[in-house]
Amino acid sequence: MNKYLVIYHAPKAEVKGMNFPSEEEKMAAMMPWFAWKEAMGDHLLDFGNPLMGGKKLTPKGTPVESQKEVSGYSLIQANSYDHAIELLNGHPHLASGACEIEVHEAIAM
Repeated sequence: MNKYLVIYHAPKAEVKGMNFPSEEEKMAAMMPWFAWKEAMGDHLLDFGNPLMGGKKLTPKGTPVESQKEVSGYSLIQANSYDHAIELLNGHPHLASGACEIEVHEAIAM
């Protein structure tokens, strides 16, 4: 199977909405993610983590704020790009309608 890096994109307004007043609300919001994790089985290599901020380095090595709105990542394995896309259909990150998922194949060196 091939490995695919899944990159989650979310507008800053969506990320700000992740500040939950209580642990119970946070866990309730994560339930669809945990269900996806369970459904992925052996296809999920690394559940990943949320990402905040982000710096882009210019050719001179100067850090500037990234404009990519990257909000997290996961690492999955699938037989093909089509299979990876199929595994990501219905992903909870897409539920808001404002967020996107980007998929890149990790090429063996």
